[in-house]
Amino acid sequence: MDTSRGRGHRKLVLPFVLVVALIGAAFASQAQAAVQPGQVKVMTRNLYLGADLNRALDDTNTNELAIDAQIILSIVEQTDFPDRAKLLAAEIAKQKPDLVGLQEVALWRRDIVAPLADGPVTPATKVDYDFLRLLTDQLEKQGADYRIVRVAREADVEVPAASACGGNPCDGRLTMRDVILARNHAGVHTKLEDSDHYNRQLVIEDIAGTPLDISFSRGWLYTQANVRGTKFRFLDTHLESADPTGTIRQDQATELTQPWTVDHPAGPATTQSNGRPVVAVGDFNTDDDTVSGNDTLGYQALIGGGLTELSTGPTAPDAANSCCFKSETINDPPPAALADLDHQVDHVFVTGDDADPVATHVVGNDPAEFDPFNIWPSDHAGLVTKMQFPTP
Repeated sequence: MDTSRGRGHRKLVLPFVLVVALIGAAFASQAQAAVQPGQVKVMTRNLYLGADLNRALDDTNTNELAIDAQIILSIVEQTDFPDRAKLLAAEIAKQKPDLVGLQEVALWRRDIVAPLADGPVTPATKVDYDFLRLLTDQLEKQGADYRIVRVAREADVEVPAASACGGNPCDGRLTMRDVILARNHAGVHTKLEDSDHYNRQLVIEDIAGTPLDISFSRGWLYTQANVRGTKFRFLDTHLESADPTGTIRQDQATELTQPWTVDHPAGPATTQSNGRPVVAVGDFNTDDDTVSGNDTLGYQALIGGGLTELSTGPTAPDAANSCCFKSETINDPPPAALADLDHQVDHVFVTGDDADPVATHVVGNDPAEFDPFNIWPSDHAGLVTKMQFPTP
């Protein structure tokens, strides 16, 4: 009798498991079907490296450089990325973009080589903050299922910092990265990733009288995406910010969009380079109507190269005021801080008329995000853009 009851129990469990599986599949199918055919949602988010590096660029001797490096490391601690990662992950979890382009995904490290810090001679390896790991950990904790598609290493700078290691001099090292994330279990497929640096870079051959030859490398990365049957290239970039003439940004934008000639290949943000539409997101540090003078040159090159902005106009009512908080420690409370947001540097572009804008939402400017930790998620806002591609 006991054996008979056991067999009967198994017969009841199996159909129940199948029913649960079928119900779950039905709900997943309904959720995916709720997205209009040809609609894609993307996000661009600058994470803010945590401090302003410009203070060190005008130093005239090594003592000044070491002191400013120590200040930078101290401010990075104050801007507390572990807490900010919670806010940034919450943005992504709420908005559910199919693809995310991240900039300033910093990796901060330090090291001491006795008896003195030696700068880049011995690379620093002790990790203080790995923004990518901290963010992806928070995404997982908040139930946002995203995968890392591509990581592009950009600038890698290491200098001695005064008294930065328990009162002793040591090296502070910043490695900058741009990253693409993709949403899992949402019909988002990616393949054939690539990345490269721009030919035109900001190079500082001498800081504080030392021949450091620092190149603040910038570049681009992309993946070939298939989002629920809509195929396109998704590209992420961060154009140079420390560029008062605007010509570095202009040249970088031109590299992105240059047409094919016998002398050079087509830029990665062109249909010539891959035979499909291109969606280009990022912190472009340029605009048309919210900035002036040299700061418009990069934008003009992008538009002149065949890109159309989706994150502007009636479908993006708040995007024109998405940049930037003036406080380096990003802890000025609203509404004073929000008054700083008076121009735009983050954009979402598409090649030609390959897609139409549906709506752009600004994230990172909600006072409710500031209240929990008395700090903003980043030094400026991010954009989430929904677009409509043609359907058969």
